[in-house]
Amino acid sequence: MTLIVFEGIDGTGKTTQMKRFFQELIEAELPIHHRKYPKPNQNSPIYRHLKEKAKHSPEEMMNFYLQEMEDDLPLLIEENKEGIIMLSRYFYSTISYQGQNLGIETVINEIKRRNLLIPDYVVWFDVDPKISMKRRAEASDPHIFEKNIIMQENCRRIYDKLYETKPFGSSWIKIDVFNKSIEEIWQEIRDQVLEPVLRKSKTL
Repeated sequence: MTLIVFEGIDGTGKTTQMKRFFQELIEAELPIHHRKYPKPNQNSPIYRHLKEKAKHSPEEMMNFYLQEMEDDLPLLIEENKEGIIMLSRYFYSTISYQGQNLGIETVINEIKRRNLLIPDYVVWFDVDPKISMKRRAEASDPHIFEKNIIMQENCRRIYDKLYETKPFGSSWIKIDVFNKSIEEIWQEIRDQVLEPVLRKSKTL
């Protein structure tokens, strides 16, 4: 039916808004699936790198991320047939982070080669990296990427380029979270994403 991806650097408030979005779909009695990338496995090479317990090259990290998504592809295809999928991060994060060293087109071409499932909607939470880093530092022990302001600023620039070019044709919704309340942000998400998804589900 519908694949929705929530993107943005850490500390933008994605989790808070996704929980509310998820609850709205539950109350509408729609079949809903939720996944997070990278998968929450503290022993995976991805998390070991993020927590500075191991060191991998940008190419290795790209392959670790995309392999998780490729491994899930058959299941994602089936879930997409029967209901709504919400993803907390997807290959756009890989483009934004690993694309800084490998080149954006290199990562995009690798995604196309793997024939990964293309989202219907990409909801991009945009925020000043300085604000997001402060939030993450206050909330928990930040990982290696979250401590690098230059990397975060580059990520934001790449997200902005993806928003403008839409290389996979998905509909992008930019949520500017600067100086907005949680409720104001939710109103934008409800109007621009939730309501269209609910209308679409009623016609199927």
